[in-house]
Amino acid sequence: MRDMERPLTVSGLLEKRAELVKLRTALEIELQAVVFDLDHLDACIRLFDPEQASPVRKRYTVQHAARGGEMARFVLATLRTATAPMTAREIGVAWAKDNGVEPSEVTGRVLRKRAGACLRNLARKGHVMALGREDDDAKGWRLV
Repeated sequence: MRDMERPLTVSGLLEKRAELVKLRTALEIELQAVVFDLDHLDACIRLFDPEQASPVRKRYTVQHAARGGEMARFVLATLRTATAPMTAREIGVAWAKDNGVEPSEVTGRVLRKRAGACLRNLARKGHVMALGREDDDAKGWRLV
């Protein structure tokens, strides 16, 4: 009954929402391009003048960010195909390989923390559970 009273209002709001989502996506892509350009310019400046320090940014960009829900989907898909429980580090390395990222020490640590946070969140929701592993002190995770 409620939908029948104002069908144009709801469809108009949905249309406007879709328009704003497209705009947000375009702006995020443009922002990412500008951030990369700034990073490249800073690197070039340091090549010619190593003493030159770039100004500190107020907002730091997140390297190798996953969009909303992407990490959770990846973790669940990885655990579905795993033959044994996996650690957050193993899942982070798998994410890096899947996305073409070279897992350096710093990147590996960031991805391990993200995978661990995702695993804890999924455990709270009842999708995964932690198991102790005999070979090291790291937690192994598997699907429930």
